Amino acid sequence: MNTFAAIIPYFFYLLTPISIAGFALAIPSIRGKCWLTIWALLLIISNLWNGVVNVLMASQWIEIATYSALCSVGNLGCNVAWPFMLLFICEQKAGPPTRFTNIFFSFRGRISRQQFWIGIIAIFSVSFACFSFYAAAMAAHIISKNSDVSRIQLIASVFVYGAWSLVASWCALAIQVKRWHDRGKSGWMVLINLIPLVGIVWALVELGFLQGETTRNAHGDNPI
Repeated sequence: MNTFAAIIPYFFYLLTPISIAGFALAIPSIRGKCWLTIWALLLIISNLWNGVVNVLMASQWIEIATYSALCSVGNLGCNVAWPFMLLFICEQKAGPPTRFTNIFFSFRGRISRQQFWIGIIAIFSVSFACFSFYAAAMAAHIISKNSDVSRIQLIASVFVYGAWSLVASWCALAIQVKRWHDRGKSGWMVLINLIPLVGIVWALVELGFLQGETTRNAHGDNPI
C-alpha cells in the first residue's frame, strides 16, 4: 500500500466533523454546543489515529495483527462519538408529534431540526444493518466456497440491500425537502447535494443546525 494513498481517505474524513462543527458553533443561537464539540473532537482524534495506523502499516512498520488491534481502538472512538450527537439532537426544540409516514414519505409541509436528525439517524442505522447483513453473507459465501445455502443468503442480502437503498433515497429526499421548506426555501434545494463535498456540508449545516422560519410560510405552520 502506498503511504500517500493510505492517508488520503482520512484527510477527507476529517473535513466532515471539522466543517460541520465549525459552521454550527459559529451560530450563536445553536443549542447543545458542548455535545457537538465532543462529537467532533472524538471523530477527529479517531480519524487521526486511524490515519497514522494506516501509514505505519503502509510503511511496514507494524504487522497485520497489530494493525487490526490499533484500528479497533480508533473505531471504538468513532462509536463512542455518536451518543454525543444524540445528546445534541435532544437539545434541539421538539415539535408536536408527527405521523411516521409524514416524516419519511411526504414531500409536503415542514419539520423541525430535531425531527430532521432523528429521521437521518434512523435511515443511517437501518442502512448500516442492511450493509452488515450483506457483508456477513458475502463473507460466508467466500468461506463456504460457493455453497448453495451461502449463495441463497447472498442473493437475499443483495435484494434486501438494494430494496432498502431505494426506500432510503426516497426517505432522505422527503426529510430534506421538508427541512428546506422550514427554512423558507424551495424543496429543489436538495440538488445542492450534487456539488461534491461542499454541497453535502452546506446542506447538512443549513438543515441540521439553522433555525426554521418562526412564522407560517408558504409550506405551512412553524413545526415548533
